[in-house]
Amino acid sequence: MAEDAPAIRQSDESTKDVLDVASLMARIRNDPESLQKLKRKFFEVYPSLIQGVRDASEQENSEKLVFNAHALKTMLSFLYAPRGYRAALELEVTAMSTDMKNISSKVIFLEAELERIADALTNVE
Repeated sequence: MAEDAPAIRQSDESTKDVLDVASLMARIRNDPESLQKLKRKFFEVYPSLIQGVRDASEQENSEKLVFNAHALKTMLSFLYAPRGYRAALELEVTAMSTDMKNISSKVIFLEAELERIADALTNVE
């Protein structure tokens, strides 16, 4: 039923800072069908975006890095994933400055956050 609160299996990684489930569910009005569509879209899109980030980082292509980080940032904002959003924002801002010195550590951090978000999102039912 659409009015029912979401069930989430709790784990150490399912914190509000990784994925704010209550805010996400409010955004989609607790609609299970919308949740399933959102989850499918996330798992379809995020692998290619993070690959784009990796490729741009390896190629030291700041323009491509900005594009992919921005797309991830937008998606993570919609999902209410604050730590991942901040990681994507920091990567985007750093790439805009074309200072590619510390990019690899920022990419690694963003990848780890995306894995935490994926795990948390998988656990939302």
